Amino acid sequence: MKPLYSRFYFNLFSALFLTCLVLSACSGHKSLMEEAGKLEKAGMLQSALQQYQSAYDQYRLTDAAIGMNRVCQQMLQQKCNEALSYCMSDQHELGIDKLREAKAFYESHKNLEINMPANIEFQIQECKAGHVKRLLQQAEAAALNMELSKAEQLLDKVRALDYDNAPAEALALLIRIIPIYNDGQKAYDLGLWRQAYEQFNRVCLLDFSYRDAKFKRDEALKNAHLSVAYIAKESNAPARVVTSLASNIKGEILSLKNPFIELLERSDLELLIREQQKTLGAEFDGENGPEAGKFRRANYLLYGEIIAYKANIEPERMFNCDCGRTMNIYSDKVTCFEYSQRRTLEIAFRYQLVDAETGEIFMADVIQQRMEDQGTRYDFEIGKRISLTSPLLNKNHDVDLTNMKKPKEDFLMSENELSEMAIKTIAKEIAKRLGEFNPQ
Repeated sequence: MKPLYSRFYFNLFSALFLTCLVLSACSGHKSLMEEAGKLEKAGMLQSALQQYQSAYDQYRLTDAAIGMNRVCQQMLQQKCNEALSYCMSDQHELGIDKLREAKAFYESHKNLEINMPANIEFQIQECKAGHVKRLLQQAEAAALNMELSKAEQLLDKVRALDYDNAPAEALALLIRIIPIYNDGQKAYDLGLWRQAYEQFNRVCLLDFSYRDAKFKRDEALKNAHLSVAYIAKESNAPARVVTSLASNIKGEILSLKNPFIELLERSDLELLIREQQKTLGAEFDGENGPEAGKFRRANYLLYGEIIAYKANIEPERMFNCDCGRTMNIYSDKVTCFEYSQRRTLEIAFRYQLVDAETGEIFMADVIQQRMEDQGTRYDFEIGKRISLTSPLLNKNHDVDLTNMKKPKEDFLMSENELSEMAIKTIAKEIAKRLGEFNPQ
């Protein structure tokens, strides 16, 4: 009977223990849910969420999951409302930040099946558009006050929100143009036409539709324009040299692609001469036209004259050289020779840049060029004497030329080649000086 009695009490104790556990569990989740409900009613949503989360994690209660969903939806709505409130009070930057926070909150709690408020994406875009508009207005005001650095900073904020904002790019272009335009205007007002042209041309390259800049650029170019006629004077130099020099000078001036310089061709020059002759005629009325002797189309005349031309060539000199080193020939029957000759050319060119109307000389100088070249060639000769290196010492041996190498020769430049080199150098210098000429 004793074992039966003990088993009875053991079963009774186990039943009571399980009952206590069940009652304790019921009491525990009930306490968590009640606390969560109180926190939710008090508006302490973050704390309520934590309580609901704890109840769900421990007991997997459906009511806890529903509570978590409800509280998260309220928190998301509050965040969105706060963001929109900032936007409506023109605190767009704060509003955008709060909307970002709301979206981040939604992404981190999507597992609770919460929903973003209706039209929130549209409201975000509207808020962003309002902020962008406000930034653009501030940037425009800064640009008008010549606070260009501040305007650029504001535009950077616009780009961060709307990378392809067309009004922002237009304003950014205007900010780039303003200082260039102002520099051009200063030069224009001072009559510094070349500087004015360069600045206004930069503006037009940035914005070709800028009519005022284009007009002032063209006016500056018109005022800075130089038309030049090259006139070669007679000289004792060969005609081909005079002609080549004139052609090279014109070519180098054209290669400058200088917008201020117009080079008149031969046909233009002939017309100028005829016009000059007309102005010198007795029938010409000096009171009603250009003054006698003035060219009406050319601003400047560039006179050029070769005042010295001297070509010289020294007699060719011959030297014995080492056959083995120079030609890879080894025999005492062979004699090798090196021939050397020098050619020199000296040109002195005098030029004047003259005002076509007044005859005033603006530039005058003599440019001297000395060119020289030395030519070298090699040759050999096989003698008829008995070779001292012959095995028998009493008869000639055949010279082996199978391994002979042809030494490198430096051919002497011709007079024409030297003169062309000198001419090109002179022409480049004339073009450079004319390009740098600024009568202002």
